[in-house]
Amino acid sequence: MTFPFPPFKTFPAIAWCIALAGLNCALPAAAESPMYTDDAGTLAQGGVKLEAVAFRDDKTRGVDLVVGAGVLPGLEMEAVLGRAKDRQYAPATTYRGLGFGLKWVPLQSDTGWSAGGRLDWGHTRVRDDATTGRWTEREFALTALATFRLANGQALHLNAGRKVVKAQGTSQSAATWAAGYEWPLAQ
Repeated sequence: MTFPFPPFKTFPAIAWCIALAGLNCALPAAAESPMYTDDAGTLAQGGVKLEAVAFRDDKTRGVDLVVGAGVLPGLEMEAVLGRAKDRQYAPATTYRGLGFGLKWVPLQSDTGWSAGGRLDWGHTRVRDDATTGRWTEREFALTALATFRLANGQALHLNAGRKVVKAQGTSQSAATWAAGYEWPLAQ
């Protein structure tokens, strides 16, 4: 493939990178921050992580804060605090959430397959100012995790599980699944 601009004749890879970067900016994101699909890996024992996510979904805006720690080899615990406000109707509906997660990955590898699972529990208080209604939603999820890592740093993540949500006297359950692919851009 030839390009009219002289540097692109000698460096076609640069042209492809620019084209892909431009195309990437034009497409909407399809994953939640930081990544909806979880990997089959844990923090090292004594390691700690802090993640903050500000989000907007239509008229709902909020913030989530995640604190995680590697408590034992192959075992990671997380605590999540969240707050959101849905301004679709006036007055707005407010959500305040608290959650805990436990991820256990007994099979971890730098290359090849890693496998484990995670257990999540969440509690969300909903305040609907339009009707002065208040209720609590409880969520429970169990997910199997698998990751295949290549020597060049790329990784394929697969998740499959079940989620149960209980709110206002009713219970709903759903099968969940996700797939994600990591492609590192630099060392």
